[in-house]
Amino acid sequence: MVNPLTLLPIINNSWIAFLPLALVGGGVYAFILYRKNSIEGVSPLQHALLFMLRLFAIALLILLLFNPVIRKTESSIEKPVVVLAHDNSLSVASTKDSLYYRGAWLRRWEALSTSLEKRFHVRNLLFGETVSEGVLPSYEAYHTDLSSLTRDLTRRFAGRRVAAVVLASDGIMNRGVDPVWEYHLDAPLYTIALGDTVRKKDRYIQRLFSNEITYAGNVAPLEVDFGATLSQGEAVTLSVYHGEKRLDQKRFSVDSDHFFTTASFAIPSHKPGLQRYSVRIDRGDGELNVRNNQQDFYIRVLEGKKKVALLSSSLSPDISSLMQAFHSLNSYETDYVDLTQDSEFSLKEYDMLVLYGIPDDEAFCKKIQASQLPLFVIFTHGDNIAAFNKLEAGIRINRKSEGINRAYPVVNEDFNFFNLSPELADFMGACAPLRVPFASFEMAAGTTPLLLQKIGNVKTSMPLLALSKSLDRRYAMLLGDGFWSWRMSAAKEEGTPLLFDQLLSGVMQYLSVREEKEFLYVKCKERFYENERIRIEAEVYDENYLLNNEAEVSLILTSERGDQFPFVMLRRGEGYSLDAGTLLPGAYTYVASVPHSSGRVQAHGAFVVSETVTELNLLVANHEILRHLSAENEGATYLPSEISRLEKELQEEEVAKPIYSVREIFKAWVKDIRIFLLILVLLTIEWFLRRYAGSY
Repeated sequence: MVNPLTLLPIINNSWIAFLPLALVGGGVYAFILYRKNSIEGVSPLQHALLFMLRLFAIALLILLLFNPVIRKTESSIEKPVVVLAHDNSLSVASTKDSLYYRGAWLRRWEALSTSLEKRFHVRNLLFGETVSEGVLPSYEAYHTDLSSLTRDLTRRFAGRRVAAVVLASDGIMNRGVDPVWEYHLDAPLYTIALGDTVRKKDRYIQRLFSNEITYAGNVAPLEVDFGATLSQGEAVTLSVYHGEKRLDQKRFSVDSDHFFTTASFAIPSHKPGLQRYSVRIDRGDGELNVRNNQQDFYIRVLEGKKKVALLSSSLSPDISSLMQAFHSLNSYETDYVDLTQDSEFSLKEYDMLVLYGIPDDEAFCKKIQASQLPLFVIFTHGDNIAAFNKLEAGIRINRKSEGINRAYPVVNEDFNFFNLSPELADFMGACAPLRVPFASFEMAAGTTPLLLQKIGNVKTSMPLLALSKSLDRRYAMLLGDGFWSWRMSAAKEEGTPLLFDQLLSGVMQYLSVREEKEFLYVKCKERFYENERIRIEAEVYDENYLLNNEAEVSLILTSERGDQFPFVMLRRGEGYSLDAGTLLPGAYTYVASVPHSSGRVQAHGAFVVSETVTELNLLVANHEILRHLSAENEGATYLPSEISRLEKELQEEEVAKPIYSVREIFKAWVKDIRIFLLILVLLTIEWFLRRYAGSY
């Protein structure tokens, strides 16, 4: 016997053939109902209406038994994508043609986007240091990274039908790598060469190198990279100022139209605190761009050098690298102590400890813990893990086997205890691996990794270099040895081991901040940029040193000119936070205060907002990089006056045609709520008329 349900897929698309059967079934049901239950006082017309209402309701129910479907045809057109990316950096609108690029050019660029939308799906992007959605640029980006754009294009549009990418830029780059390496779309890339390639007379300061921290009585080194264009035969004067007091100056003879050199100065330290200095180059005759003739920098002057004890039970090239780095930093008096010969020395005369390798002497480890001195622990491949864990520095190691891993360093992008320069981050990515234990790592609350481990090509979340703090102590932990090669690599690649020394300097500066049991603790970076939002966090502790955010924390920012900005910090989690927005370049101090059972307590601090002038150092457009980018990706380079030719070429592009697609959609009646509503309406009307006539 055939199962009727197996016939449903065959008959459900031909439900019209079963409509007569459904109507007959509904009619038989209605005939039986109203023949035996005729309603008195109802006219034949009304009786026929009730009959028809019941007939259609039952007929619909019978049809639903055959699982009928509705077939619908939908057609769609998929347009190919065209990406319009415009440079949003300061340099584009900082030339003599700034009015053109802020007016007529923007109208023409918007018209191009509107015109192409008739045939393409247009995606508009703006780029500077980052990439964002948008049509018209505001020319406010402080850096230009073309490689971030080409990388973002590959990520956004991989697998899409991209007809073309149009990139409008002056080609001036001051961040990132060659953009050709990062472009992997199978689409031609057209460039529009903005800006002016004509070199003009200019004197500029390109970059400064100085210590961020020094000590009273020391001399801080300063290196200045500067140059001059179209100034052959002239003399330039480079001066260093503290406030408005000139500390030193040097004169240079310009021997070419592309003059560039480096000048060195020795800056005497002044009274303790955050001190502002500036480097200035005199203005030349006929020079138009003078914003790059001065750069300010700040040095935090501390009261005296810190004494550091470098403790070790074994010899290693790492120790020599550390001693050389400490010597070059000129901020620390460092003593090397061989624990195999002297384990009874006093810790009282030192401010910080660096422990290279964990000694087997348990009593000495307890002595280190009891000292409460800031501690930098370096775990070597032969150390006892149990002894390391007893230090309770903020990381617990759980060994998986006796083997070791080769871990490459990768900078943790979420690290914010202090600033890491882009050059340092790039350098760390090219460093040799360290020997680390084959283990898992548990980080306690308050521990933040500065460097993460990359095993082979896999970036992990396991710490390689981490920092932590408690109420009375700070720790740094390096979980591998062999870093002597890092300093050698820096010296070989850069000509100086400065990048390695900067990393060590940042760690030691973090450790040197004395942690006192204060009721109000404020966390704030020491350096921001003028386009960066000022974010400050705070914690309040009660008498038992437990977090408590019931009281209101007020904070007053004061600029170096004496302007004050009062704020009230917002509660966030168990602490407080403040977003003060962006501030003008300069030095700022802050005073945070909160009512407490011991009286109103305060916390003081300072930070610097640095001016970003990278985009304005050189305003000569680099069209060569745009031509190279187009040539490597089957495109071409156009001038702004040739944008109509580019538009015509895109409109006539034969390869990227729209795709027309048609699809059939089948929808079962039982899933259509309108069918059930119709049945309900028919039965409701019938019921209402029967009640109105006095029948049930």
